[in-house]
Amino acid sequence: MKKLFQSKKGYTLIELIVAMTVCLLLMTSVALLLPSILRVYNRANAIAERSALLNNVANHMLSDLADATLPVETIPNQITVFNGQGVITYTIDGEGALNKAIGSGEAIPVLAKQYYRHNHVSFVCEEVSVPNSDGEGLAYRLTIMISSDWDTGEMSRSFMVMPLVLNQF
Repeated sequence: MKKLFQSKKGYTLIELIVAMTVCLLLMTSVALLLPSILRVYNRANAIAERSALLNNVANHMLSDLADATLPVETIPNQITVFNGQGVITYTIDGEGALNKAIGSGEAIPVLAKQYYRHNHVSFVCEEVSVPNSDGEGLAYRLTIMISSDWDTGEMSRSFMVMPLVLNQF
C-alpha cells in the first residue's frame, strides 16, 4: 500500500501554477487581439460587398449604354438610353436601389433588395467628347457611388463608354 502513494509520477504544485499562468497569459493576449481582428475582418467584408454590388450595377448599366443608338438623356440618378430594346430608364428608388424600366413599363429592381443590405447606390452620367479619326466622337462617363448606413466609407468608380452606333465613321 505504501508503494502506491510514494510514486514520483505527476506534476508538482509549482509546475501546475506556472503552466496555468502561461495559459492565462496566452488567452489574455488572444482576447485583447480578437476585437481588432474582427474589426479588420468586418471592414474587409464590407469593402468586398460594396465592390461586388458596384460591379453588378455597372454591368447592367454599361451594357445598355454601349448599345445606345441615340444620345442618352441624363440627370443625377436617372438615365434614359435609346437602344435596340427601345427606351430603357434607370432610376434610384428611395432605398438606394437601382431600378430599370423598359419602354413605358413599370420600374423593377435590377437586383434583389436583400442584395443591397445596408448599401445605397447613386450615379451620375455625363456626356463627353473624345477625339477619334473623324474628329470628335461621343462618349459617356458613368460614375457609380456606393455608400453605407453602417459606416462613412464610400466607394465610387468611373467608366467611359463609347456607344458604337454613335461613333461610326
